[in-house]
Amino acid sequence: MKNLLLISILVFTAISIQSQSFVRSELPTQLSTPWEISYGPDNHLWVTESGGRVSRIDPSNGDKTVVFEASDYFAGSPLENSPFCPNLVIGKGTHGMALHPDFTEEGTAFIYFLYSYNSGTEDEPATKFRLKRLTWDATTNEVINDTNIVNEISTGYDHWGGRLMAVKQDGTPYLFLTIGDNGRSEISGPDCYVPQSDNPNNFAQDVNTQNGKVHRFNMDGTVPADNPIAGNSFYTRGHRNPQGLMYNTNLEIIYDIEHGDDTDDEINILEKGMNYGWKDVRGYHDDNSFPGEAEYVANYVPNPLVENDALIEPMYSWCTTPNTSSVGTDWCTVAP
Repeated sequence: MKNLLLISILVFTAISIQSQSFVRSELPTQLSTPWEISYGPDNHLWVTESGGRVSRIDPSNGDKTVVFEASDYFAGSPLENSPFCPNLVIGKGTHGMALHPDFTEEGTAFIYFLYSYNSGTEDEPATKFRLKRLTWDATTNEVINDTNIVNEISTGYDHWGGRLMAVKQDGTPYLFLTIGDNGRSEISGPDCYVPQSDNPNNFAQDVNTQNGKVHRFNMDGTVPADNPIAGNSFYTRGHRNPQGLMYNTNLEIIYDIEHGDDTDDEINILEKGMNYGWKDVRGYHDDNSFPGEAEYVANYVPNPLVENDALIEPMYSWCTTPNTSSVGTDWCTVAP
């Protein structure tokens, strides 16, 4: 009992020491479907908005300036919607954004963001995502140049990912981009793919596809020489819908948060080249009543193209017990 009391005191003390105070204020800024918000080293908020726009906001008064609007932004076409599930529309939008790690230094004042465009024609549209680099002039507070650095980024009818992170990893700046599995899960849309083998989520672990991956690029959009496979942008694979990235600069750890299906939302620690299991494994390697999960883990065959390839468990997984209800709002998913 004394040991338990001591532990409780130590934990309470640690929490007290690390607590912070916050002042809540509300800005009058009007936004249109904001997706990404970052606090920049210039002491301004940077936000992506619908229509391929990047905005800059003064946090002291809420004044907003749209600093860039992509002229080639494309919001998809009904011609691309699912022939089997009328409610499934092609993935589009303005998603992740990141500032260069050396944003305030001369020659690296770059803004990166992700948005949808038409890689096809008006008659035969083909929505994809594009990664664009903007050059910022801090003297005039305007974008003076824009460059497309990664094109033909995949999309689908669901689970688009879209998070972008720019960090220095081992001293070298990189861009990390998440792409979801692009497919509606069988649980929520069993008839949305005919045949079901066409569902893109079947290929989340495939090193030759973009979907279901976290990708790593050089800051100019090229592929780093030390990626898991030469010439391939993927960094990790087997993800369902990764929509959060955070880098611990002290430990040089990348955290990923990922939406599960009707169970097993996850926090992952990303290890280069490794496989996080979707859609054959949900959450921990605990065989939580999904048919074939334990067998898949026990008989996993490493990919010979990836050094030391292995299945990796999440650091933490929510709601590890399958739901019996057919009503989605009853499912135990926290959507981190």
